[in-house]
Formats: sequence, C-alpha cells, structure tokens
Amino acid sequence: NSDELVLITNPVFSLSSTLSKMEIKDSITFIVQGNKIMNNPGISKKAFWDVSFENLDFEKSSLFVMQKVFNYGPWDDQLGVLRYYGLNRIKNEITKASYLRQPVLSFLCTILELQKTDFECYIKMQSNPLPWNY
Repeated sequence: NSDELVLITNPVFSLSSTLSKMEIKDSITFIVQGNKIMNNPGISKKAFWDVSFENLDFEKSSLFVMQKVFNYGPWDDQLGVLRYYGLNRIKNEITKASYLRQPVLSFLCTILELQKTDFECYIKMQSNPLPWNY
C-alpha cells in the first residue's frame, strides 16, 4: 500500500518523522535531482575498510559500491551514491546484491518502489534461514 506510513530517522527529514512512502520518495527524488556530472560519488572511505578505496572503479564496481555504502556507509555517503548513480541505475543493479541488511532492504523497497521479493538477497535469505533470529 503506497499510503503506508514509515518511520524515518535521517538528517534529511526531521528526526524521527513519520512520513508516507510518497513523501519519502518525493524527498529522495528531490535530493537526487541535484545530480551533476561527477567522476566519483564523493563518498568517504568508512564503508570500505577492507578494500583499497583508491583503486575502486566506481563504474565497473557499481554494485559493490552501492552494496557497501547502503549497508555500512553514513547517510551522507548514501546520498552521494543516490546522486551519482541515480534511482534508475540503482533500481536495476541493487536487486542483484548478495547481501543487504534488513533496514537497508526496507529503505530501498520504499524509495525504489520495489518488493522485498524483487531482491536476490531476500530470496536467498528465505532459502537459508538462520537458526536464531536475534
């Protein structure tokens, strides 16, 4: 249901605001429309502790970058990825991610207007449930 309310706690919205999915999508679309031609997304190294950040090719490794930033990056880096790749490219690629944390999956479903079942990692999680859910 597109009128369903979602609790968001990010600096773009007033802290702990309750917004409809449409309001969230409109806000993210507004942020992304400021897109300018960039050589890189202008993100920090925080989500890339395990790889050589300087050697990353942001075009060839786009799915890897999206996955790392949405799972482990700060909000500013997530906005940078949204601006750099755009909603359409993210929508086409992120569904192939091998792993997304549950809150990230819910957030992406909201802004990209997708269902959890559209994501390969969700299907894989359902096939291999953890012994404990904590």
